Amino acid sequence: MGISGNKLVELGNSTGTARSILQLDWGGALLRNRAGNDLVVYESGNAGAPEAFALAVRRQGQTDFTNFLYRFSTSYNADTDLFATGFDLSDFGLGEGDAIDAIQIANLIGTDRVTGADGQGFLGGQFAPTTGQQGGGAYSSGRFDADIAYAVGLHDVVRPVSQTPAQSVPEPTSILGLLAFAGIGVNSVRKRKQQQKALDAINL
Repeated sequence: MGISGNKLVELGNSTGTARSILQLDWGGALLRNRAGNDLVVYESGNAGAPEAFALAVRRQGQTDFTNFLYRFSTSYNADTDLFATGFDLSDFGLGEGDAIDAIQIANLIGTDRVTGADGQGFLGGQFAPTTGQQGGGAYSSGRFDADIAYAVGLHDVVRPVSQTPAQSVPEPTSILGLLAFAGIGVNSVRKRKQQQKALDAINL
């Protein structure tokens, strides 16, 4: 999954009063739960200042998404100005080999609380979210409009068993570009805060 033309999707607003949700899928293909992280979301920002977002997933065969999970960014690449945040599908209650067919990414808002005392976890808890080691602790005003660049599956996606070869389904790949912006009413916007750099040269 990615955004064409080296552009970003800005979620919410800087004051933390509005929430936006971006929904992405693999055109009918599935991402299975394996050991360790299964997805990485890349967010554009300044060093030491990640912006707050959370992820929900939809299990194969279901219509509802899980609750949103907030995780600390795990790394920052100064060459691309991108924070990487890894997600393990096991944290959403999936067993080994279980699959998802879509994800949602939402910005946090100022009143959000998480379930973990360390400042991360599912939304709906009692603790204020914090930035983790990539930031300065508490999120300040201006850090609630996450600029999403890529969502990358760390394993090949697969066809559902019930699908026949005659159906139009993408070939397996770990970096996907199946993004339907018109259907969700989200506009791609260029980064306001700084220049974008070589978004196609990303390494964890």
